[in-house]
Amino acid sequence: MPRLPKSSMLNITVFKVGDEVIVLEKDSNSKTFARWKTGTVVNVLSPHSYIVSMPNGSRRHLHATRMRKLVVNTYNVGAINDHDTEFGDVDVAPTDAEASELTRKVIDQSSPP
Repeated sequence: MPRLPKSSMLNITVFKVGDEVIVLEKDSNSKTFARWKTGTVVNVLSPHSYIVSMPNGSRRHLHATRMRKLVVNTYNVGAINDHDTEFGDVDVAPTDAEASELTRKVIDQSSPP
């Protein structure tokens, strides 16, 4: 019978305090149904064991195999004019170019990042 790989050889993601994660939680009404819920890593107990703060205020002790990094894809960017007032305070995205150079930069929009 072949031997299973040690846990250090498995592809398990390592998380840091403050990482946004999704957590696989079983539904209380069903033994076979589970949902992915968001959370934040608040404590690292070991390389594969974490305390995660859940949206309802509870904290869960979870193994890394039940967690995934939260990735939020943004493919839509809206543009507003400096004279628009109905948006309130607007945060400006940081850039690596000076304001005078922005109109000269070409952005490839053929495929999403």
